[in-house]
This record gives sequence, C-alpha cells and structure tokens, in this order.
Amino acid sequence: MARDCTRATAPSRLPARDPIRHAFAVATPSRTGYDASMPSSAICAACGASCDADAVERAAVPCNVRRFLAESFIVWRCPRCRSLHARDDVDLDHYYRDYPFHSAEMAWVTRLFYRVLTRRLKRCGLRRDMSLLDYGCGKGLYVQFLTDRDYQRISGYDAYAPAFCDEAVLQRRYDMVFSQDVLEHVADPRELLNRFDELAQPGGRIVVGTPDASHIDLSRADFHRHSLHQPYHRHILSREALLDIARSLGWRLERWYDTPYVNTPAPFINVRSWLRYARSRDNTLDLAFEPFRPGANMLTPAALFDGLFGALRCPRADILAAFRKPQ
Repeated sequence: MARDCTRATAPSRLPARDPIRHAFAVATPSRTGYDASMPSSAICAACGASCDADAVERAAVPCNVRRFLAESFIVWRCPRCRSLHARDDVDLDHYYRDYPFHSAEMAWVTRLFYRVLTRRLKRCGLRRDMSLLDYGCGKGLYVQFLTDRDYQRISGYDAYAPAFCDEAVLQRRYDMVFSQDVLEHVADPRELLNRFDELAQPGGRIVVGTPDASHIDLSRADFHRHSLHQPYHRHILSREALLDIARSLGWRLERWYDTPYVNTPAPFINVRSWLRYARSRDNTLDLAFEPFRPGANMLTPAALFDGLFGALRCPRADILAAFRKPQ
C-alpha cells in the first residue's frame, strides 16, 4: 500500500548524478527457478559491511504485482545492521512497465490517507508558509492535495514523471524535504539521503517514509511480501541503519512513526484489514487500485474485528521518520 511513485520514461534519460537513476540499470533479470545461492561475499549498501554469504539470512520472496506473480526473488539480510537487500540485478524498466501505481487517482480514500499524512507532517513542523519538496512525487497527487489546501510553496520532483522532471527544483533549498516510498527503490540509499541533506535549508527538516527491515521477518516472507515488494525494493534499511546514516549527516531525530499513514482509524481502512482482504483474493498490490469486492470470508468475526480494530494491530514494517538538519 505504498504511495504513488510513477516510473514512466526510459531510465537512460536521467542525469548521471540523480540517485534514482541507478535503481533502473538494465542487468540480468531474476526469474522463478533461481536457487537461493549467494556470491561468496556481498556488500551492505546501508552500513558498508562485507558479508559472508554463508552467514547471511535469506529468503525467496514472491512478487506482489499480478503480472509477475509467478516470479520470486532472493532477499538477504546484513548481519551487522539488519538491513535487507535484493540479491539479483534485474531489468527494472521491464518490471515498472504497467506498474499498478501508474493508475493511482485522487479518490476519496486517497484524500483520507493524505489527511492522515498531512497531520503527521504538521506535527513534524510543516506550516503553510514553508517551502516543501516532495521528492519522488510520482503523478504529483500529494503536491496537488497540499496546493489545494493553501500550501502555496510546494514543489514536486520525479525523474520519471514528465510533469515533475524539471531539475530546476533541485537547484533550490527547502524548509522541508519529504520523500515517501522512494528510498527503498534506489541502488544507493546513502547517496539519496546525502541528496536530501543538500536540498534542505540549514535547520530544515527531512521527512522520510520507508519500510523498516527491523520488523520484517524473513521466515515469514510471504506475510511481508507487500513491504518487501520484490523486485522493486532494492534496499530496505533497518531503523539502526537509517539512524546511523542520519547521525553521520548531523541530523537530529525529532519524530518517529512506526506505522504507515495508510493505517487509519476509519472502519476497514487499515493495514490489517487490507492484508486480510488481499490474502482472500490473489494477494497482489493490484487489488489496491481495483474496486473492492469482498467475499464471505470478509464477514467472519475475525475479519470484522480487523475491520473495526485492525489499526491498533498494524504490523510495524513501515515507518515515517522526521529529522532536523543543523543550522
């Protein structure tokens, strides 16, 4: 249930210094039937540790996009910082073609999610007179939502969205740099966090929404398939790794939400209830963008309990962290 993050144009058109560009390098596709073997060593993109292949935890994770449901991908965990990494290089341009989030629209449930998100950002310091950059804004739905509510200094950037790929917005500094569901998609998360530091004003805020590897159990990879979101998520940082990188940049943690903004108190609009619904169908991300078609199994006592109280039992696998850059 990630936010829209459109990948529309060819990766070769991106500027060489854009950190997002490296997430879409064309390499060897990973297909069902690959074994779980690892190279003799691997480098953690989060903490830099060189990991012994025989010592790492790993799992085969099924794709959660319907078009590639028959494929699975190997994810491994760094034993030092607990971050998770996709093992195989893949042709991501191939996988992003017909990506479900491309069909995201400003529906009533989207507005509900964005109201929750905006309340969080206001608690993180957002004011109507502040400049904000939504980095990786996709089709710009959240930019539109804020602008419609009199936040007039809102900019969006997404290298793969024609309406938001103007790099002029990257030549300015902002009071708040916000990025939701982008960090885990790139090949070098440290480089992207450094870019956010460059884009933030001295004393500015950096707010990052991303999965948290600390709360993803690879022994239950199928349960976590939506947070793992293979092969699209290249590196999922643990809380420890994200905070270590933030400290190295001099950032101060000001707020931490350990549930996603799509987990709302509204009946049946919470992560638990959606996961139950997804498992009752084909357990794909595509369901989030299709008409809701509940069956009889969504009327059981357990399903009704999740619909009414599931927000209180949300898995802690997706977070929002707000940092303050030093003056």
